[in-house]
Amino acid sequence: MILLYTRCSTDEQAKSLKAQEHKLRAFAQMQNANTFDVCLYEDEGVSGATPLSQRPSGARLLAEVRAGDTVVAVKVDRLFRSASDALVTAEAFAKQKINLILLDMGLESVTQSGISKMFFTMLSAFAEFERGRIAERMRDGRQA
Repeated sequence: MILLYTRCSTDEQAKSLKAQEHKLRAFAQMQNANTFDVCLYEDEGVSGATPLSQRPSGARLLAEVRAGDTVVAVKVDRLFRSASDALVTAEAFAKQKINLILLDMGLESVTQSGISKMFFTMLSAFAEFERGRIAERMRDGRQA
């Protein structure tokens, strides 16, 4: 089974969900998956700061994913904005033989290869850093 995950933070960004879905379905098609092998999980208007397990569709995805499945997102920041959430989830996936693919990193699972794991770890840290910078800018803007 291929589990596709999309997320956007605000209602204004909802158009991006279709663009994410389009890329993810193209990946599934490249894998020769039929309609019954693909499931879409979509969190619209949910902050990336919310852990995956606490998002409506994220929690459902985590409850339904099984050994041998592949979870796919367009970018790491669609799934995670916390390095610890990313690393704990990826480690759990690896133990359960679940593949995690981030299309902006290529088509290789980040739960399988040492190099992919290293880049995933770095991208997770950058996603968390970026979330912090966004929060700072918003706070500064409100104060101004």
